[in-house]
Amino acid sequence: MSLNLTRIAALMNDYPSDSDEVESRPGHMSVMVDKYRVKEEAAPVLQKIFLKYGDIAMNSSFSSVNFSSSLLEFVCDICKKLEETDFLSITSKEIQSMLAEARDLEAAKIDVGWLSRRLNDISQAKQLLQDSCKLKEAKTRNLVVMETNKKEVEELKEELAACIATCRVLQQRIHNKEDEFGIARSENEKNHAELCSFEVQGEQFPEEVLGP
Repeated sequence: MSLNLTRIAALMNDYPSDSDEVESRPGHMSVMVDKYRVKEEAAPVLQKIFLKYGDIAMNSSFSSVNFSSSLLEFVCDICKKLEETDFLSITSKEIQSMLAEARDLEAAKIDVGWLSRRLNDISQAKQLLQDSCKLKEAKTRNLVVMETNKKEVEELKEELAACIATCRVLQQRIHNKEDEFGIARSENEKNHAELCSFEVQGEQFPEEVLGP
């Protein structure tokens, strides 16, 4: 929500004049705070503002007190909204709308720099809170990922240990087979040597011995 002359004029027209201390207007009671007439519910807020910051409409761009009164009501509306709304409940969109309105008020020479600073502080605090929430959510997600990965790593380690054990068994079986192969080969070489010896010896016998 930002200010516009049509809205200001509509509010201003609710006031018949600047002369009466208390005036009725459609749906509202208006009261005087210093030289400004504002709706009754805005008066306590405006009094606090004047007490702390002085007449913030003193240098208003509008010569009409009614216009300035309307602008002051805008200020009071923002302050009242901030007072009545919990920090966690107020939205960033609402804060940005109030900041836009405060900028319009400053453009009209209403001294609301203090209000803009407060709104900026709230906006930054909201942003920090949002960033913090996002970081917490990211941290939670990462913890879940870490826990899942940790579990999977443990399972993979168990699989690896089982594979290593299987490999050791296979290595032993290979070693045993190599030993058996070596023994069989040695036995075969021995048998071959003996067979060759028998053949040599057989060749040395006289033919008559070998004959029929």
